[in-house]
Amino acid sequence: MKKSSRKGFTMIEMVVATALIGVVSAMAVPLFGRLQRTQQFRDTTRHLSSALLSAKSLAATGRRQAGWAGTDRVTTAGVHVLSANSYVVFIDRDGVRDGDEIIVKTVILPNAMSIVSPAAGQEIRYRGNGTVANPLNVTLLDTERNRRRTIVISGGGAVRID
Repeated sequence: MKKSSRKGFTMIEMVVATALIGVVSAMAVPLFGRLQRTQQFRDTTRHLSSALLSAKSLAATGRRQAGWAGTDRVTTAGVHVLSANSYVVFIDRDGVRDGDEIIVKTVILPNAMSIVSPAAGQEIRYRGNGTVANPLNVTLLDTERNRRRTIVISGGGAVRID
């Protein structure tokens, strides 16, 4: 008997393998997109939480800023909600919301993500000792997937993501 000397795959084997790869890819692509969206929402929440902790740290420094009088120092810092999709981190020398705050950083949230509370115009302001003058919870919403995350800020200045 003569042995077959053909090497390689048949056309049917190639078609079946290609079809299987196509089916697996078709199932994996939507899952990957959802995974990316979930990770982006987590990152947005972490960045806002980090901005709050950064404001707490800035308030505690008591540093003098360029252009301020010799005795002026940072007395408060915080996060001010500009709109449902943006906020700023600021420092202030007198602890009063009177327009003389210095913006340290402006953040615009990714598409379909918004700050539900506090409302636009409200702020979380840290004092120099690390406590919060007005403890508020910050709620973020992913409108594409209808998911919410809440950042809890205690009066003592602690920040926790729920």
